[in-house]
Amino acid sequence: MGTSTVFWYLTKRILGPFLLALAAFTLVSLIGEGSDRFATWLRTGVALLGLNYLALRLPFMVSQLLPVSLLAGVMFGFAMLNRAEEVVALQALGISRARLAIPVFVLAVVVAICDFGLSEGIVPAANRRAYRLLMTEIKHQAPSAQETGETWVRTRQGFLVAEHYDRNRRELYDVTVFKLGRYPTLRAILHVQRAVWEHAGWKLTGIRSLSLEPGDRIATEAVAKVHLDASPGDFGSVFSSSPDEFSLTELNQFIADLRRRGLDPKGYLVVRALKFALPFSCLVMAALGLALSLNQTPRRSGMAPKIAIAVAAGVGYWLVLGIMVSFGKSGLISPWPAVWTSNVLFGGIALSIFLYGEET
Repeated sequence: MGTSTVFWYLTKRILGPFLLALAAFTLVSLIGEGSDRFATWLRTGVALLGLNYLALRLPFMVSQLLPVSLLAGVMFGFAMLNRAEEVVALQALGISRARLAIPVFVLAVVVAICDFGLSEGIVPAANRRAYRLLMTEIKHQAPSAQETGETWVRTRQGFLVAEHYDRNRRELYDVTVFKLGRYPTLRAILHVQRAVWEHAGWKLTGIRSLSLEPGDRIATEAVAKVHLDASPGDFGSVFSSSPDEFSLTELNQFIADLRRRGLDPKGYLVVRALKFALPFSCLVMAALGLALSLNQTPRRSGMAPKIAIAVAAGVGYWLVLGIMVSFGKSGLISPWPAVWTSNVLFGGIALSIFLYGEET
């Protein structure tokens, strides 16, 4: 039997169960997200808007479910092949385990690329639209006119508080800046009556500034050195942004902005690392499914044990990933080891089973 024939035959046998598993898992996720809310949507007459919201959430659900769906697809595809003893027949014809693995990994690479493209190109925009639809049209929590109330912003030098911000004019009113020295020393207090954003900086009027020097002496700070370490985006956002609403480029910009203000972005560094680790997990899940399917004990067992093994592998992966991500966000370990530990661990398990498993 030719290599190309085996390749396309195995690909078709895996692709069907993979797509069915993806559809089933996605349906369960949609039902889970909409079940608690749909009665309220019907009662308030926004059921169509609710369906639109769920449709916008669909890309995010699919991107999260692709790895585990691939695991299920590989295991169920090979389960059907094993039931008909086709795997044994292929090996009897001289087709090695490595040749059996080629279509699995080609499919896994394609799915991983699609997962990365989906999470970067569609998911952020869809999540933003879904959140705004939920808040403004379903829950009717629209923002007030064009002004925000008192807003605090953490800057690189300390803290900044503005009493009002006009989004249309991009103007701040009654701004007070607290410049900090070595914690908890207050180095200076700056008050600005009005600040207008022009091009790449604020034009300040009505400036009063006091600096606190050693020995509790108070001096006037030179106006030429006064600047606001903030941008209109710090005051003008209508809703808080979730990492799920950021593309990789936007997330990099957000991390750089946090660092510019002297803030620790460790939680967002973990999220950025996940954007690479999760698509790669498609290869890990495919390898694990293949190794378990070719192993003699699962191959000879019935369908129920195969389902149990697939569920245990998927749950185990996400459990380890969740624990390590928590450690990463808390700063106990670095972001990249936090998100890649589960891939390395389960990839190593899959490789060990595949290399040392029985050929018969």
